Amino acid sequence: MYNLFGDDDKKAMSILYGPKTTPSYIPPTTPVPHNKNHMSKTSTIKHRTSLPTTTTTPALQNILCLIPYPDFMFLATSPQFPNYRMYVGYGPYIWKFDLNEMRLPKHPELITDYLPKELRSAHVSHVFQNSEGHLVTIRNNQYYAASFPNLKIQKRFMFPSIPARTKINALFQTNSGQTYLLYNDDSYIEFNEAGDVLNRGPMNYLLPGLPDTITSAFRYTDGFIYFFQNNTYYKYSEYTRYKNLDRHVGFDLATSKLILKDLATFHAVPLAIRLLEPEEFTRLFKNMSMSLPPKPKDKKPPSIFKIMVDTLSANDKYKTVADKLMKMLADFTKLMEEAPEKMFNNQSMRTFSTIIHQDMWINNTMQVIENDVAVKNKFVDFQMSQVGSPADDIIFFLFSSVEYDCLKNNLDSLIKYYYEEVICILKKLDLYNDCFSYENLLEEFKTTGKLAIVRALFMLPKVIFGEKGKADHENLDEMTVEDIHPIALKKMILLCVEAAERDWL
Repeated sequence: MYNLFGDDDKKAMSILYGPKTTPSYIPPTTPVPHNKNHMSKTSTIKHRTSLPTTTTTPALQNILCLIPYPDFMFLATSPQFPNYRMYVGYGPYIWKFDLNEMRLPKHPELITDYLPKELRSAHVSHVFQNSEGHLVTIRNNQYYAASFPNLKIQKRFMFPSIPARTKINALFQTNSGQTYLLYNDDSYIEFNEAGDVLNRGPMNYLLPGLPDTITSAFRYTDGFIYFFQNNTYYKYSEYTRYKNLDRHVGFDLATSKLILKDLATFHAVPLAIRLLEPEEFTRLFKNMSMSLPPKPKDKKPPSIFKIMVDTLSANDKYKTVADKLMKMLADFTKLMEEAPEKMFNNQSMRTFSTIIHQDMWINNTMQVIENDVAVKNKFVDFQMSQVGSPADDIIFFLFSSVEYDCLKNNLDSLIKYYYEEVICILKKLDLYNDCFSYENLLEEFKTTGKLAIVRALFMLPKVIFGEKGKADHENLDEMTVEDIHPIALKKMILLCVEAAERDWL
């Protein structure tokens, strides 16, 4: 996966560290056309070529170019060969080649050499390598997972929800790890590694635009899933239905909970790894350390600091808030001048320490909308990910991305909702103890939330509520309170007031 800085990221970094003074050459890239539909169709040759009747390997040289269409295709890798290899099956034969070389193999091998002994008498038409590295196939209504490349059966079970001899159209796993079985030309089931059915329904609901008579599926390294209908394939993107919502509006209560539930999972899983496999977590921690350039010594703090202090000081009921904010910002500015890396690395481990996103705002989430309701969510842009407290992600997400009225009326309940989702996961893994109390989580807001507050104050006026489609980071020093979007200013005041009352500053 390639991580690229977008205009919003560049704008935020410029606000924090100053504009780049020496431009550097960026090689031009050729944009990939984006099809509005999530399905594209391509046909291969439309005739079947008679195959040689002899089964000797020399007679089959280069036959891969002659087959009308494959029975199945899959990618596989292992520690023994880190590059992906592509496998193409047709009849009793299989061809393999390294994707880095992209040379067609001269000789096929027997498919039986790539099957566990329990399946060598079976006709195989659906294979993929799952996220555990196992080769997965299905015979009748039985699921098999074999280790690769030694091909020993690791798991097998019968699908109780489909009868034996059911027509199987395709078996595949998406880039996000969901496993699907298409069958009987019209139905699908989604299932997990234990064989539990998670979802089921009409095929055209899951894959609108896909014809009924699919013969196989294949996920390639370009992120697309290819569905074959004999000599025609359909190129499918599982992400096309996902989109960013309006950052000037923000999330409603239901969508905020949908995202917080996913954020709880995102935090709880690495937390579990830290508790169960501390050495592995330490290795991940070292690989994620990040150093940011220091702010130029001669650059003054952005004017937004002074704007907020002055705005709060002008209101008698906020004078205490202004004093607390001014002290926190002074401490932050001094630390950024003397040792900025301490703001991002070498944080001491706390009870809830885990891998955090550290840039969790509306533009780094994408949702699927059905009947005006967000039903699915994905996180993107992990280039700032670090080990830290989940309080960082929670504060930044809530105050950057939730509708103002929703945030004002539901701040406590949203934090509590997130906490309950984390604890639910820890209890399922038998990792919960009294240390993981709600009170201890709130204490982490007091000790680790300052950086998220500063980032939110930076980004709300010029990035989140900046002009759409424009990287407006000019004239930051001349910005006045009148230049700030009214909703952004209300959110910034709410952030400062809540942070002061809750001892987050």
